[in-house]
Amino acid sequence: MNEDMYRPLIVQSDMTLLLETNNASYESARDELSAFAEMEKSPEYVHTYKMTPISLWNAASAGVKSADIVASLEKYSKYPISETVVARLKQISDRYGKVRILMEHGDLFLEADDKYIMAQLCVEKSVIKFFIGAPQKNRVKIDPVFRGHIKQALMNIQFPPEDLAGYAVGKGMEFNINDDALRPRDYQMAAVSQGNRIENKQGSKKPASSKGNHV
Repeated sequence: MNEDMYRPLIVQSDMTLLLETNNASYESARDELSAFAEMEKSPEYVHTYKMTPISLWNAASAGVKSADIVASLEKYSKYPISETVVARLKQISDRYGKVRILMEHGDLFLEADDKYIMAQLCVEKSVIKFFIGAPQKNRVKIDPVFRGHIKQALMNIQFPPEDLAGYAVGKGMEFNINDDALRPRDYQMAAVSQGNRIENKQGSKKPASSKGNHV
């Protein structure tokens, strides 16, 4: 039998991943999949994951590139991965960072990789309403008040921005914590006590022995 058949993963054409739990490579595969796919179902024997735009963009923001994802899938997959799946995940993942939010001299800017991407942004009403003035080459000034709004609008048109602007340091605030606020409530203590009693009761039971009949 082909050694690939002993691998734990099946990659489906709709970007769904089926991971067999009763496999020696299950834990390492699970750890790698969780970096770029969302778990949808977790029955006993097969866990279902899904590669979504959000999960792939989150992976990209954490430094996991599309080539890394393809390598992980190929390492654990029982069968060759569809070229359509590879092309689709690359298309989605590699869009992260093609537009960036930058801060310069106290002003916030949206910058694109090239003029063609900026031209696409300029025809999107949900995006250009946050522009301040006309774009200059590949960048345009945006209103800091609507920073979150434009990020959401960009994600909706499949251009997840890389936010490099950072945040302003706020004023420090001193406060004290009342010890009573950290003390467990009475009902919480009662629940713990009840759980301990049940656990102790179950632990004290000895398994009944049985003798089988022999013919």
